[in-house]
Amino acid sequence: MKRPFKKEPRTLEEQLARLEQRGLEIPDRQKAMEFLARVQYMRLRPYWHPFEVDPSKHTFRPGTSFNDLVTLYSLDQRLRLLVFEAITHVEVALRSQWAYQLAIAHGPHAYLKTDIHHNQQHHVDNVAHLQEEWRRAWEHDPVLRHFEETYLDEYPPIWLACEVISLGTLSRFFANLKDPVVSHGIASAFGLPHSYLKKVAKHLVVVRNIVAHHGRLWDRKITAFTLMPPRKNPAKLREAMLKTPDQQRIYSTLTVLVYMGEHLGYRGEWYPRLRELLTEFPTSFHLRMGFPRGWEELELWQ
Repeated sequence: MKRPFKKEPRTLEEQLARLEQRGLEIPDRQKAMEFLARVQYMRLRPYWHPFEVDPSKHTFRPGTSFNDLVTLYSLDQRLRLLVFEAITHVEVALRSQWAYQLAIAHGPHAYLKTDIHHNQQHHVDNVAHLQEEWRRAWEHDPVLRHFEETYLDEYPPIWLACEVISLGTLSRFFANLKDPVVSHGIASAFGLPHSYLKKVAKHLVVVRNIVAHHGRLWDRKITAFTLMPPRKNPAKLREAMLKTPDQQRIYSTLTVLVYMGEHLGYRGEWYPRLRELLTEFPTSFHLRMGFPRGWEELELWQ
């Protein structure tokens, strides 16, 4: 049964005192208060859950320090930045391939053609979303503004439209695409079956939104558009994804990003930084991230 919210706000000092009452050590109170002022108590709260000895009472394991929470928060922040970097590579490549393959097969305004998309109403909605994204963007970009000031056409060609399309709208366009030749052409750049890439794109929209809003990522359960292993190929991707004890953790996302990095050219510079960061997480925390035992020995992670 719902009840009225009656909790009162606490000062930074009161917040620290509450954590101390639960057994948290605070070596430097001033630094701790400065950190809480920047980050906020409720944002930090999920990061102390792994250190609790009794979650029902929120008491900490003996020896747990405020510095442990800050370290975990920092590791998650670095993980978000690496994930965002990889998703950026994927997004730009997906935009490029979507525009190129459709334009070559169906002309400069291919994205407007209803007959090459499965669901007509979804297509109408997607075009409306893209048109709104174009309206918000063209005034602020000289290349896009040149089209508006030069041509009579209501809609831009796809190679301009792809510069303003959001990942969410792009994933919906791609999911609704009916032409199998174009779909295969797009997916081949990523080394994935087109049906699986469509699922990956939807999943990455969810992850990108978590990252963009600075959400906790390292042990979060990503329940929307859960990323399951491919049915058959690529074999090494399927092998690595089948090993996880929890498909809804970040391990599944990272596995796909590592795999696509081989085909999109970002793995060489990005992957070593990811591996180094993973070694900084306590080994006991890897399971909460969905990593199986012996993940380092799997072909994909070599």
